[in-house]
Amino acid sequence: MSVTETGAVLDISRSNISKMKTQRRIVDLMASLKLNQLQLYIEGVAAPYASDPSLH
Repeated sequence: MSVTETGAVLDISRSNISKMKTQRRIVDLMASLKLNQLQLYIEGVAAPYASDPSLH
């Protein structure tokens, strides 16, 4: 059996979002571990969309 999708989840909803330098270090570490997915977990945040003003 072969697992084709391996990765990590980074919870950015509970505290401050890490700096780009830190995120790049995480991605570099994941690459060295042959992980191929980074999922950013976000809760309770609405991003504005021009196509849907009700989300502002």
